Amino acid sequence: MQQALTYPKGAAKERKLTFPIKLRCTSVEDLCSEPGLEAALTRTIGRAFAKARRALPAAVATGAGVVLKAPALVRPGAISGSDDATILERIRRAVTAAASAQGLSLAHPQPPRAVSKRAAPTSRAPEVSERFDPARYDTRRATYEIPSYDGAKKQATVVTKKDPLQRINELLDQLIALYDTLINDQVKFG
Repeated sequence: MQQALTYPKGAAKERKLTFPIKLRCTSVEDLCSEPGLEAALTRTIGRAFAKARRALPAAVATGAGVVLKAPALVRPGAISGSDDATILERIRRAVTAAASAQGLSLAHPQPPRAVSKRAAPTSRAPEVSERFDPARYDTRRATYEIPSYDGAKKQATVVTKKDPLQRINELLDQLIALYDTLINDQVKFG
């Protein structure tokens, strides 16, 4: 089960829930021909869907709808081509029946947009950040203290176009100038 999320400006993000199924049988022919296989899988997968819906908030569990991904074999070469297609089709039908029985709203995934060959890659590394702590910033060396889990601390060089505390220093200078003016005025008129 894959949740489809939509964001402003057409951006999309996926959250996935995977339900692994282990099928054991005496022979591959049993998997292909067992009449109760799909009904048993539908019940089992339906229970997994229901458990996920109870355990997760609705916005997380189903979001804007659920996208059912095609089932896949863990070891695809272990079963012959026609048999694995038959088994996967039976599993797909059982998953669809379980989703229908649970009343899951199905979303249809958007096909990937064509990207021109000249376009720059849009994937970026995730941005890792934390709130800036002025007490850990050394203005003279332009370093920021980063604590470690083992208790050690590392001074990382800060690469910026301008000092992050520059605005604070400017305001401090203005405040000092105002205090000087206030003190001078008190002396004159005092």
